[in-house]
Amino acid sequence: MSHRLPLALMALIITISVGCREPVGLPGNRVHAASTVVETCYVASDTALAGHVNWYQTSRTISYYTRSNPLIRRAFTDSAGLAHPLTNGFCAFEVPDFDSHGNIPSCTLHYYQSSHSGSADLRINHLSSITSWNPSDEDLFWAAWDDEPIMATDVAQGTDGWHTVPLTAEGCGVVFACAGEKLYAGWTYRGGVSGTYANVTGSGANAPFIIIVYDDNE
Repeated sequence: MSHRLPLALMALIITISVGCREPVGLPGNRVHAASTVVETCYVASDTALAGHVNWYQTSRTISYYTRSNPLIRRAFTDSAGLAHPLTNGFCAFEVPDFDSHGNIPSCTLHYYQSSHSGSADLRINHLSSITSWNPSDEDLFWAAWDDEPIMATDVAQGTDGWHTVPLTAEGCGVVFACAGEKLYAGWTYRGGVSGTYANVTGSGANAPFIIIVYDDNE
């Protein structure tokens, strides 16, 4: 499944909702039907901007971090009461330079869960402390865990494939504020059940994307 199908479906829904008027195609990631505009935020093509960071505790005072790309993974494995590892995912979305005339848009995240074990709930937050792409593995791990605001939460998905979750009001505000820029997001599992993980495809045709919808009324 590619990004084109959800976008086409969104355009069809909008066309019906405005009285079956013929939508006008616009360049780039945009679909325009009557006064409604649909934009798409894709994950950055640089595969280094998607992946996950593992935190391994070898003792209560000694630990280390490793980073992998581009699989977005959230997971927890326990070893003698230590994180071995606790895994946080991350990715960067390319937000189009849209103009919603000062109005916060409605936004929906689409992601492809490629595999899982157990029940790994999802929390996605804005990596507000990451302003350019040069974080250490440790900084990136804790930004994914601690930074705010929370952009979306989703229950653990028991089936693999495409899933959709609306962004919070704060998450939509982040998309609005990041127009024309990159939006760095963290993907975490907040539970502590050992052996639980969920993988999300971080690149290619099944990479996550965000649909933005707003009224084009000045």
